[in-house]
Amino acid sequence: MSKKEFDVFFAVGTADRRSSLWRAWGTKKGDVCLTNCEVNSDFKLTLHPPNERHPASRCHLSCRDEESYEAAKSGTHPLVLVEELPVEFAKAKRDGYGRFDDVWDPLEIAPGLVMPFRIGMPESELRAMRPEVLSGNDVHWLPAPGQGRAAEVAFMIASNQVGEHEVPGAKSMGCQLLLRHRFSEHRSLMIVWRTHELSKEEQMWVAAYRLNVLQPSEVVRASLETHDYHRVMVQIRDEAYRSRAFIDTAVA
Repeated sequence: MSKKEFDVFFAVGTADRRSSLWRAWGTKKGDVCLTNCEVNSDFKLTLHPPNERHPASRCHLSCRDEESYEAAKSGTHPLVLVEELPVEFAKAKRDGYGRFDDVWDPLEIAPGLVMPFRIGMPESELRAMRPEVLSGNDVHWLPAPGQGRAAEVAFMIASNQVGEHEVPGAKSMGCQLLLRHRFSEHRSLMIVWRTHELSKEEQMWVAAYRLNVLQPSEVVRASLETHDYHRVMVQIRDEAYRSRAFIDTAVA
């Protein structure tokens, strides 16, 4: 019997032209995990429920090991790029950080509601990607957002009871429900998605982080002959709500 409370795969676009494939699942302990299927365990977000040691929800961003993380920071990793993060986030195993690259406790964006992380997938970054990654997975396909726009998938945790038909941001931002899961009376997950327009500055910002701007490694250049990989990077560190946003960009 599976230990997962739920298990969902999602991507933007179609099998022929898409974003990265993402996988989200929940555990019986109330954890919520999100990973990018293009990069396996080299990028994983985890949201842990409150406990005696940590009275608030706690989020971790982790790479597989220190070598993988250092490669991602330096731009030599063939799949992943991350921004430089404060050194204290990746140290102190005795504090429970271990191999985590970032640790944060999300704050409420509304009474009883936190949004620990979200993923942005711009139209400009959709590509023909490895079909073998999709094999055997029941993928929830979100529509391509259109020129100059991006799709965004946000993860929200509610500590209050939320009505069966209530979707945060439905009226104000046009959010739609991808998945709802109730862990307990006081802990519910809602994965919501929307599309929105990118400003000219934001579109330029997305392009600026592609590997054709950075100096790609030999491994990356060799892989371009057979694969058009995506990678993930930190986009926003929203300290007001202690939230994180990531952008799914393409190797051009």
